[in-house]
Amino acid sequence: MNEKLRHLIQNMPEKEPAEKLKTAILTRIERERTRVIKRKLWLSYAAIALSTAAILYALFTAGNALIHSEFWSLATLTFSDALTVARDWKDFLYSLLETLPVFDLSALIVPIAALFLSLSFYAGIRNDFPGKGFGNPA
Repeated sequence: MNEKLRHLIQNMPEKEPAEKLKTAILTRIERERTRVIKRKLWLSYAAIALSTAAILYALFTAGNALIHSEFWSLATLTFSDALTVARDWKDFLYSLLETLPVFDLSALIVPIAALFLSLSFYAGIRNDFPGKGFGNPA
């Protein structure tokens, strides 16, 4: 029975699906692929926008902390008492480093890393799916 069934299938005049069915299936697959690509692109756009906003906020916060710290009052000594600063430059540099708001400045690392990751995700999508109306001529 199994051999007869195989013989019947091999001798069928049409092994391929109907042309309309084939076109409908391929169109549906392409439409789903396009939808997935667009969703990934919008996700990457949102990640880029959010990480850029986080960088701007971190810059504002770090700049505000830097301005209100004792760092600037010590840094202005280089202009007013340059000879004293030049004589005791090691102590002056240690004092500058002690007053530098390191935590606020280091908080910039996370949003910058997030921006690089989101740009990498975006570039990966563009490389994996070139053309098809997504900005790259194919």
